[in-house]
Amino acid sequence: MACQRYAHLLHSRLASSSVDYLTKVQVHNNDKTAVLTLGRAVAKNAINRQMVESLERCLKELAKKRSLTSLIVRSEVPGVFCAGADLKERANMPESEVAVFVAKIRALLLLLYHFPVPTLAAIDGVALGGGLELGLCCDLRVASIQSKLGLVETKLGIIPGGGGTQTLPRVVGLTKAKELIFTGRIVTGTEAKEMGLVDYVVDSDQVDATALSLSQQMGLRGPVALRMAKRAINQSAQGPIEQGMKIEQECYAQAKELIFTGRIVTATEAKEMGLVDYVVDSDQVDATALSLSQQMGLRGPVALRMAKRAINQSAQGPIEQGMKIEQEYYAQVIPTKDRLEGLQAFREKRNPVFIGE
Repeated sequence: MACQRYAHLLHSRLASSSVDYLTKVQVHNNDKTAVLTLGRAVAKNAINRQMVESLERCLKELAKKRSLTSLIVRSEVPGVFCAGADLKERANMPESEVAVFVAKIRALLLLLYHFPVPTLAAIDGVALGGGLELGLCCDLRVASIQSKLGLVETKLGIIPGGGGTQTLPRVVGLTKAKELIFTGRIVTGTEAKEMGLVDYVVDSDQVDATALSLSQQMGLRGPVALRMAKRAINQSAQGPIEQGMKIEQECYAQAKELIFTGRIVTATEAKEMGLVDYVVDSDQVDATALSLSQQMGLRGPVALRMAKRAINQSAQGPIEQGMKIEQEYYAQVIPTKDRLEGLQAFREKRNPVFIGE
């Protein structure tokens, strides 16, 4: 269905059997807060052609409302935010159409990334692949403790195609983004909060309320000020590495303190400040590294190479440039045997066997 408008407060979730639409929009709080709800229950909100078109129409229409101060993206499907791309549709898609469709998803998520007012993702349940990329293109993320989040594309022999190689490093940092994408690891809402992937983690029945509370706080601020603040912040990390280094020099007191004093920190302190990713007992260091490498060994070799190249270039320009870089590397996994094996294994509900071709 196309966008539907509602001028009342956000209602409680509908039973899954009554959810039978792609997207709907509610506008309330004196026309200051818009709520964009996903409801493709039959496919766990998997992103297909029709959903891309519906979301694009909704976002373009809402962007015209000058009274808006925030947008909430949520799901009305119990236990699911968005399961990612519709792989059943993708499996039947001619190879020549794959790149075109993925480009449309990328353009849609850029539209969300640049939405003129602050955006919040209310995540209660599964947010995988394109579903997490949808959340990453929002400014803030609220997740339930039970949520499952991950960019799992390398498990299918491909790389994230909706900007994940560009947006994830901007949110959690380069090294953590590499680990999550290379391994395809799925994390809980609690783990996501610890690594900065989400901003709030609450009980399932508090996700919508928390997002709505934040949006109401924004509703007390000047709409023009919010729009200008978002533009300025989004551009703060969109420069070459030299510009990023300058920002780091000016802003990161913790890094300056370590460099200026030459202070030596323990592994535990290093973990707290993001200097290392895992802290284990001495006799578990090799085993932990080997375990991570074994997880990567189950992913598509071509996908790992393309993902690494895309991530490494993620902070070296504006988001649009990063999206083009990801597009180039995604195009290189489309014609591979590994991609087809990943889709076949998904259909047959088995582990894929990748050959690096």
